[in-house]
Amino acid sequence: MRSTLRRLLAARRRYAPFIFLLPTVLIVLAFQIAPVLFAFIISVMRWDAVEGMAAAQFTGLDNYVWVFLEDEWFGATLGSTLWTLVVSGALIHLTAIPMAFFIQTRLKRYRNTLLTVYFLPFLVSAIILQFSFSILFGNSPEAPVNALLLAIGNFQLLGIKPFALFFPTEPIAWAFPMGPYLAPGPWLSVLLVWWHYIGWNVLLYVAALQSYPKDHSEAARMDGANAFQELIHVTIPHLRPMIFFASTLTVVIGITEAGGVADYMFYLSFSQGDFGAACVIGVILFLLTQAIVWGVWAFICQRPALSMEPVVDTPPSRLATLWRTHIWRPARSLAIRWLASPPPKSAEHLRGFDGMRAIACLAVLAHHLGQRLLGYAALPWLFLPAWSLSINLNIGVSLFFVLSGALLSMPFWNRYLDHQSPPDLLGYVARRAARIAPGYWVALLVCFIVAGYALPETKYAAERSLAGFFFVSAFHYISFFPSDLNGPFWSISLEVICYALLPLLLLPAWRLIPDRDPARTQKYLMWVLIGLQIAHFAIVALFPTDAFEKGWQYGNIGGAKEWLPHRNPATFMTMFMLGSYASFAIARRRREPRAIVAEEFERPGKWALLWALLVCFFLGSGGEINPISRQPYVTPLFPAICAAALYFINFSDKLAAIVDNRLSRWIAKLSFGIYLWHFAVIELIRIYIQPKFKFMGITNFWVWAGYSALVIACSLILAALSWYLIEQPMLRGVQRWLARRTPSSAATIKPASI
Repeated sequence: MRSTLRRLLAARRRYAPFIFLLPTVLIVLAFQIAPVLFAFIISVMRWDAVEGMAAAQFTGLDNYVWVFLEDEWFGATLGSTLWTLVVSGALIHLTAIPMAFFIQTRLKRYRNTLLTVYFLPFLVSAIILQFSFSILFGNSPEAPVNALLLAIGNFQLLGIKPFALFFPTEPIAWAFPMGPYLAPGPWLSVLLVWWHYIGWNVLLYVAALQSYPKDHSEAARMDGANAFQELIHVTIPHLRPMIFFASTLTVVIGITEAGGVADYMFYLSFSQGDFGAACVIGVILFLLTQAIVWGVWAFICQRPALSMEPVVDTPPSRLATLWRTHIWRPARSLAIRWLASPPPKSAEHLRGFDGMRAIACLAVLAHHLGQRLLGYAALPWLFLPAWSLSINLNIGVSLFFVLSGALLSMPFWNRYLDHQSPPDLLGYVARRAARIAPGYWVALLVCFIVAGYALPETKYAAERSLAGFFFVSAFHYISFFPSDLNGPFWSISLEVICYALLPLLLLPAWRLIPDRDPARTQKYLMWVLIGLQIAHFAIVALFPTDAFEKGWQYGNIGGAKEWLPHRNPATFMTMFMLGSYASFAIARRRREPRAIVAEEFERPGKWALLWALLVCFFLGSGGEINPISRQPYVTPLFPAICAAALYFINFSDKLAAIVDNRLSRWIAKLSFGIYLWHFAVIELIRIYIQPKFKFMGITNFWVWAGYSALVIACSLILAALSWYLIEQPMLRGVQRWLARRTPSSAATIKPASI
């Protein structure tokens, strides 16, 4: 009897935890796992809930094919949702963490009051909040926000609008029409989401900071850390579990509420009765949410682990060993041997720069080809993000300017930090002229002659070509585009202007900082960048273009009116000087006694490239002026990220080898010729072969792909002819002349920089 009782008691102890867990397991099965499985089942059926389960018909993958390849609306709503999620989510957490930190550490006396004030918007209904924002942010000039901004922007003092540098002078379109209603625009949606959820996230981070060890903060202060350094290096690592939790909530709420994809699911299911397609979208969102959350987990916690601790490596399986040993490693070795570039001939070689030049060249080429395709009609929504990215890839022009600034500044900084005299300016001018002028002049002359036959209606053709010949076309909207046949010629004049301005901005450092102190030099460069930004906004305010025949519908001259005065030498010189800043950082780091460890630069370089891609995709505005920076190419943010990428890649090992592969170095060698000739080939195809090969003119992907291949082939042939017959002979001739003139000047600027 006693043994039986003991067995019963032991069984109760063994199964008691499972009995307590059973209600939770049943709830999870009933309300989480079962609905997901039901959605998977319905996604392969044609079913209307009104008719009951008996009416469900198995259709296989037809619903998936329709959603992925035929549906026109899901891609747009999903893209809007993801855009709002990424931008608003980043903004929320980048502001909530510092706010929580300073509330907890500096404003602890007012913590409860501040948290209450910040949390109030979260308690307001989303409908009321959206209604209030629609009143405040109306499109009309009389709307409160527009009225306030216009009053500041149009304020005149002695006939000048001093605040027009930073405030709009025309009403901002915060919303766009959607049928009879006005839907919030993308930036208004971001602001609305931020306002609604910022208080909730601040509350979460303040709660997490309650367990923040005070001795960590005291140790950081004793080591001399300021508030910002303490936040970055001490507080944020402590907040990693809460950052993951808050980010997960942001992802789930953003996908289910922001951007309209949830509303579209509701429309398909309850308005159209197509529950099968709606469940397909639900399955996609479920998998997408899991992937994003897993990625956030891996990024914040370094490696996913349920305990939030690093995972202990386990021995690989036999299949994994077979894959790595006999397939992956041999294939990788073969690819590396084929793509690997020969080692640099000089220790002064800037690693990764050739690869980045190839990326810039291919970005501009992809942009101009992507403009010829009407993506919404020619592509399924699954491929629309790639097409949208191509529209924003004109941002590669900015990378060209950053690269030029970095390459041309390096000889200056090398001699500056070595306490030597400035480089030979005659050699600098000769090399720049030999690199740019011959190839450009030949292309300009050929385009002028061909355009006389192909585009006889061109206005001011001779005057514009003459201005382009002397590199002064950027100063007026009539001459801004030297050739209607070859639009990209507009940047050559601005680049030559930057060539001329670079010594004027660098040489004063020799006199102003005679001890060559790197810290003071860094401050000097920062003031130069600030001055260039002030000059940009001053030019925009003082030299606006008139509204007569302004816009791309009036041709290139009208388009130049639209572009100017925002595309001015000051903003492009900002890109140039950010590249110069990168080369200064490289030259300075090379002279530091601390050893350079390539592994320390691998991960920052990868993140810099990723951030450049994200900024291009989410903040790029095609050919328009960016609404945030009010400058082209998201200046100064995107050029600064590119400059950081150049710095990190130069000191990396694996990343530099990948970027500077054999193919990219070959493209970089021909990049100037590709840039000069590809657009003329596109226009000639439009004029003589396919009239629809124009802006958003092609609606068939395969037709577009065929003509794009023809453009690429012709551009490579013309670029190779330009390099081997014009550019390379001129560069070698100048090198020989400079070597005869002064033997030391030939080493002033390395061949890699020309």
